[in-house]
Amino acid sequence: MKPIEFRFCFSALGTLLLTAALVGGGGCASNQQCTSAQANAQAFGDVPKTVQKTAPPLPEPQDDPPLDDTNPSVLVYEEAFGYFAAVPNTAQPLPELLSAQDYEQSLGDVPTAPNMATALPEPPGSPPGSQESIEDPLAPVNEKSFNVNQGIDEHAFHPIVNVWIKITTPAVRKCISRFFDNTGVVPRFTNALLQLRFKWAGTELARFGLNSTIGIAGLFDPADKWFGLKEHDNSFDMTLARYGIGGGWYLMPPVGEPFDVRKAIGSAVDGLMNPMNYLVPGSALVFSRLAHGVEALNSRAESQGVIDDLHRFSIDEYGAVQDAFTQQQKKKEETVRNSE
Repeated sequence: MKPIEFRFCFSALGTLLLTAALVGGGGCASNQQCTSAQANAQAFGDVPKTVQKTAPPLPEPQDDPPLDDTNPSVLVYEEAFGYFAAVPNTAQPLPELLSAQDYEQSLGDVPTAPNMATALPEPPGSPPGSQESIEDPLAPVNEKSFNVNQGIDEHAFHPIVNVWIKITTPAVRKCISRFFDNTGVVPRFTNALLQLRFKWAGTELARFGLNSTIGIAGLFDPADKWFGLKEHDNSFDMTLARYGIGGGWYLMPPVGEPFDVRKAIGSAVDGLMNPMNYLVPGSALVFSRLAHGVEALNSRAESQGVIDDLHRFSIDEYGAVQDAFTQQQKKKEETVRNSE
């Protein structure tokens, strides 16, 4: 045999062996796949190969049913909107913008509103100008005098008043005030007659009689406490106010209380009617001045709390004192003019 044929025989034999090996392996693989398929069937049972559709089919679109005129809701709806449709359109078109000149011309015929502040009537019985504020043309001088007054009061009167408060009780100071108030019956009685208030004049006489006897020279006030006879704070400057005379300029002295021109005149006239100026003999002028000094000291002690509050809380002490004086005078004027 030739070498070429011999090599061809070996090549053919190798090809046959390779083919037999591939066929045998394929059979084993298909056998394994069959075995795994049988195992899965036994584990999961008879599982259907396909999932059936469980969702219901979508409904087909239908046309809207016609409106039922007999339905109550439909009728109510139509009645409601039919009413609004029947309301006429009353809106007016917007006016055109006016120029500044046309606007002034349109306002030219509008009457000016009256000043109600000047049209307010004054209280009955009030003279003209009684509602005006107090006149203070001397304010620069009054303010300097007020500062002097405050300095004297703080360094001279205040220590004396503190001593007086320590050696006396409130009840004692009240009795002293009532005593000097009882001696002022003559000015109050006379001014009541000048004001044609005869009831006030009778009350003052009755009070003086009761307080001078039962009240022990006026130290107590049984006329008010037991008989209800009230005292009327009256003076000659209130008599002038009743007949329409204004207060005039506001004045602040270096020593003492503030006053106006009318009160200065009234105090001078009332002093002439005060019996304390005639009961004490002229040779005992010192005792008369002492009595007035005790009266002033006691009055100052009675108002000590008010003065302390003024120093403590007031920012403008001069204005606060002036306002307090004004309010006090206005209150007295109203009482004299409006009381029966």
